[in-house]
Amino acid sequence: MKKLLSQLLGESAIYGISSMVSRFISIFLVPIYTALLLPDDYGKLSLVNSTFYFVSALAVFAMDSASARWYYDTEDLNEKKSIFASWFWFQFFTSFILCLIIVSFSTIFGNLILKEQNQQLLFIIPAIGLISSILPTMISNWLRYQRKAFHTVIFTLCNVLLNIGLNILFVVHLKMNVKGILLALLISNSLASIYVLTILKDWIPFRYFSKQKLVEMLKYAMPLVPTAFAFWILNSSSTFLINYFHNKTEVGLFQIGSMVASAVGMVVGAFQMSWGPFAFSIIEKPEAKNVFSLVLTAYSALMCTVALGVALFAKELLILFTNAKYYDAYIVAGILAFNSIIYGYAYIAVIGSNIKKDNKPLAISIFLASIITTLFYFFLVPKFGKEGAALSTFLGYIIVPLYLFNRSQKHWHIPFNFGLSLLIFSLAIVTFIVSIQLNENIISLNIIFKKLSLYIFYVSLILLIIFLKHPTLKKYLLKKS
Repeated sequence: MKKLLSQLLGESAIYGISSMVSRFISIFLVPIYTALLLPDDYGKLSLVNSTFYFVSALAVFAMDSASARWYYDTEDLNEKKSIFASWFWFQFFTSFILCLIIVSFSTIFGNLILKEQNQQLLFIIPAIGLISSILPTMISNWLRYQRKAFHTVIFTLCNVLLNIGLNILFVVHLKMNVKGILLALLISNSLASIYVLTILKDWIPFRYFSKQKLVEMLKYAMPLVPTAFAFWILNSSSTFLINYFHNKTEVGLFQIGSMVASAVGMVVGAFQMSWGPFAFSIIEKPEAKNVFSLVLTAYSALMCTVALGVALFAKELLILFTNAKYYDAYIVAGILAFNSIIYGYAYIAVIGSNIKKDNKPLAISIFLASIITTLFYFFLVPKFGKEGAALSTFLGYIIVPLYLFNRSQKHWHIPFNFGLSLLIFSLAIVTFIVSIQLNENIISLNIIFKKLSLYIFYVSLILLIIFLKHPTLKKYLLKKS
C-alpha cells in the first residue's frame, strides 16, 4: 500500500512539474514580448487569445473529461480505442466547422473585437490552430491514462522549447509582431501533431469511431460545458470589457499584470496537483481531519506570504523584466497575485463534497462566482479600467471557497481554524493596500519599506499562530525565523 501511495504522489509531482513548465513559457516570454511589442499590441494578443479560449471550450465540449470517465470502464483495447477515436473525430469535425466559420468572417471579427481593419490573419491563424491543437491535447490525456508520467513531461517540455524557439525566430528576428506569436504556436502544435500521429495512429482510425459511444460521452460531457464557460467568464471575459470601455493598451497592461501574478499560480498549481492524491490517501486515518485543518492554516501562511511578496514587489519585477510602458500594471499584478491563491482554498474546501462524490457544489460555486464577477465588471471596469477588472475577478473568486467550505462542512465536518486563516489573509491584503500608498518616485526607500513590510507580516504571522495556539505550525515557524 505504501509503495502504491508513494507512486501516486510521485506521479502527481511529475504532472505538477509538467503544468509548471507550461506556465513558465508565458513568464519566460514576457521580457521578449514587452521589449518588442507596445501595450496596444499586447492588448490585441490578449483579445485574440480570450476569443479562442472560448472557441476552444466549444470545440472540445468537455470530451477530454468524458474520455477519462469511459477509459477506465473497460479493459478491452478495442473499446479504449473506440473512446479515443470517437473523441478525435468529434473534435476534428467541430474544430473544422468552427475554423471555416471564423475564417469566413475573420474581417468582421477583426472589426468587431479589435476595432481595426485588415486584422484577418490574427483570427485565421488561431482558427487553423484549433485543428492543429487536437492531437497535442489528446496525447497528454492518453499518456496520463497510460500512467507514463515522464513521457508526459518530456513531450510538454519539447513542445514548450519549440514554441519559445519559434517565438524568438518570428518575433525577434523576423519582426512579425503579434502574427509571429500566433504563428509560432500554430507551427509548434502542427509539428507536435506529426509526432503524436506516429503514436496514436492505431488509436484514432475512423473504423474505431462509434456513434453510440459518442452519444454516451456527450451526455456525460454536456453538463460540464456550462461550467467551462463560467470559468471563461471568470478568467478571460474581462479583456473584452476593458477594451469596450477603454482601449487595447489597457487590455495589454492587464495581461502583463496577470503574467506577473502567474508566478504565484505556479506555486499554487504544484499544491493543487499533489493535494488530491495526498488527501484521499489518508482519508480513512483517524488523524485525517486534524491534518486537513493544519493544511488550511499552513497553506494560508505560506501562500499569503508568497502572494504578498509578489504583490509588494510587482513594480520592481516589471522594472526588471519589462520597460516603462508596462510599469503601470503593478497594481493589477498585486490584486491577481492574491486571486491566484483563492482557488487553492477551494481545493481544500471541496474535500468534504468529494468524499460524498458530489460535484454539484463546485459547479454551483463557479456559476455564482461568474455572475458576481460579471456584475462587478460593469460597475468597476468603466470607472477603474484594468484595476477594476482585477478587483472584480478577485471579489467573484472569493465566493468559490466560501460556498464550498459551507457545503463541504455539512457533508464531512473538519475542525478548520477559519479565524486564523482569515486573519492571515486579511493581514496580507492590508499590507499590500498600505504599500500602494508609497511615494513611487523614491524607489530605494520603497524597496526598504516593502522589505520591512514583508518582515513585519511574517513576525505578525508567528504572533497570530502563537496567540491562537496552533502548536505544530508555531513550532515550524519559530524554527524557520
